[in-house]
Amino acid sequence: MDTEHNRILNELCMIRSLVSGDFAALALGVGDGRLFRWTLFSGNETERSETMTFRSGRGVGGLTIRIGRTIAWNGTDEAMVHLYRECPLTLAERLRTSVTAPVVVQRESRGVILVGSRTGRLFSEEDIAAVTLAAQRIGKLMEDERF
Repeated sequence: MDTEHNRILNELCMIRSLVSGDFAALALGVGDGRLFRWTLFSGNETERSETMTFRSGRGVGGLTIRIGRTIAWNGTDEAMVHLYRECPLTLAERLRTSVTAPVVVQRESRGVILVGSRTGRLFSEEDIAAVTLAAQRIGKLMEDERF
């Protein structure tokens, strides 16, 4: 299991560096699949992140799981600001903008990755595509390793 975690952590570090993000994290489903826990981190400033959970449909991670696609959170759309503030992780890590993407394993959303910025810079279309590809690679790693 450590090898799989290391491979996924390397993927998080790589995508954070590639898109010049300040923070990256992976949340995985626990229990019945409606609850998710932030599990792996790159660039975290607080260890409180390691205890945070969310439900499908709640906050940035939950909405990403529910709709099953990548979302760019730019902090200017009032409808999105509410969801952004519902996420303890974005508050604890002081993220101002981020990109979230579902991690799909065998056609089922099993997790979500989040790559964020503390400076509030906007992520480009290329950055968003790169985060989506990273989520797909993590899903493939999980599938290959029966994570």
